[in-house]
Amino acid sequence: QQTVVLLPRSPSASKTYFPIPVDCLEEETRIRSADDGKLFREEFNSLPSGYTQGICQEANKEDNREKNRYPNILPYDHSRVVLTQLDGNLCSDYINASYIHGYTDNNKFIAAQGPKQDTVADFWRMIWEQKTATIVMLTNLKERKEVTAYNTFFYIYIYI
Repeated sequence: QQTVVLLPRSPSASKTYFPIPVDCLEEETRIRSADDGKLFREEFNSLPSGYTQGICQEANKEDNREKNRYPNILPYDHSRVVLTQLDGNLCSDYINASYIHGYTDNNKFIAAQGPKQDTVADFWRMIWEQKTATIVMLTNLKERKEVTAYNTFFYIYIYI
């Protein structure tokens, strides 16, 4: 049985974080974004680590590992998006993406890693198969000089 191994953390036991009132959200975001998001990272690192809610056997299959941008951010088998299998290739149904329940509907949203150059076609296949109407990108194409998402929209203009 495989589980997600989270990165080591250095939690601050003395710091307590509280909910942010909506009218303070913009200012808090500006403050926490300073210094390349240092305060966001500190708060994230204060979260407990090591808890998992499922197994990630599909993500850890040898043919699928290269499709994951990070070895410790994997979809659970019970909630992953399963693509249509291509030409009998058992691993062609894998993409690093998970369903997320909405307030009233199950599987209302999909969270996916930023596509890698070699998974862009799978990303767009998922969009097509799931009949996705809206895409929201919550990452930059680069963070701290590391590519976090291949420019998927550039891909559309070239290949469609």
